[in-house]
Amino acid sequence: TGKPESTDDILKAMAAHGVSIIEIKKNKQNWEVIKDSNLNRRIFPDTIIDITGPARGHDLLKTKADPEGSLSLGTWNNCGNGITPWGTFLTCEENFNFYFSSSNKNFKISPEMNRYGIKANDRGYNWRNVDDRFDISKHPNEVNRAGFIVEIDPSLPNGQKTLSHSFVPVNARPMITFNISAKLDQDPTQVALNAIGQKQQELRKAIVRFRISMSTEQEHLFNEPAIRQALNECFHLAGIEKIINRDRRTRIDVNEAEKISPTEAVRKYFEAKSLPKTREDELMKYVQLLLNEELEDTH
Repeated sequence: TGKPESTDDILKAMAAHGVSIIEIKKNKQNWEVIKDSNLNRRIFPDTIIDITGPARGHDLLKTKADPEGSLSLGTWNNCGNGITPWGTFLTCEENFNFYFSSSNKNFKISPEMNRYGIKANDRGYNWRNVDDRFDISKHPNEVNRAGFIVEIDPSLPNGQKTLSHSFVPVNARPMITFNISAKLDQDPTQVALNAIGQKQQELRKAIVRFRISMSTEQEHLFNEPAIRQALNECFHLAGIEKIINRDRRTRIDVNEAEKISPTEAVRKYFEAKSLPKTREDELMKYVQLLLNEELEDTH
């Protein structure tokens, strides 16, 4: 059926939940487990765990098993995890609500339990059949001892469920962002290399994000391998983003087109291209020469 059919099945399933702490070492080719390490152990759903931070001793954490509200039993359904700068491990308890249920069908689910997703029936795990603390009609505060971030020190015998935070100063790597915009009369590769050169001394320890915008006419001039080579000394290159400014064609009304001269039409075209005024005036001189030559040929 895929669900526990006996007490033995439930106990095996419970033992399969939790966290394993295993010491490993690296040999010449790969990592291997140190099988006889005294650090190897399991944290099961019934392992005693300290509660620290402002939650410790709160009335909502006081249970028949722990009237002081300073301990919790075990961890399960662990998801997101990671190492802290001070060498401990964090693991997050998720979907803990799936394991609680009520033996009393008339038990009323409180608004707080409903917010957690606690229901009268569990997902078929039947843990309350072997451990009363998963029976919310008997021990309603037990649900408050789950759903924590658990901090595990591999050198200590148990973990701690914590809401406290400690500031640990670390040397974070600097982030350098290049936002470059190449003008129409510029070589985008050279513009980028010049900008990188100005920060060359800062690159070695930095995480770099590179973004450059250019026109469609300049796209073929952009040498990405050269940029990557220039950024080769940075600690990490998050990526190179090219923003190509696609030209939008400006359409002239048919009636207006019949009224404007060829010279005016060319100038409108240059304006649509956003050419620098000096470049536009220079090109217009040649346009005028060509138009004059055409007029002379027609006479």
